[in-house]
Amino acid sequence: MARGPKKAVWERGYKSHCLWRGKEKLAKVRLDTDANLKYLWEAAGRTGEAGTLSAAKSAAEYALLLADRQLSLFEFDEPPPKTGTTAAP
Repeated sequence: MARGPKKAVWERGYKSHCLWRGKEKLAKVRLDTDANLKYLWEAAGRTGEAGTLSAAKSAAEYALLLADRQLSLFEFDEPPPKTGTTAAP
């Protein structure tokens, strides 16, 4: 019986939550002790803050999704202008 990829799960801790896939920590959300009920999140080399725990978890998961994709440096929404032509006013 073949097993599929491991599913990432949120694990609750003291003043923090961590997203784990097996033994790999993917993201961390913790309660900021200096501010009133502000959550700080860290995922995929990015950090941020949110007002609620669910918003912080969603932001961390979104950062992981963006880190999974390689963005193209030279892909444009519209083609670049041809050389030797002037733009119309």
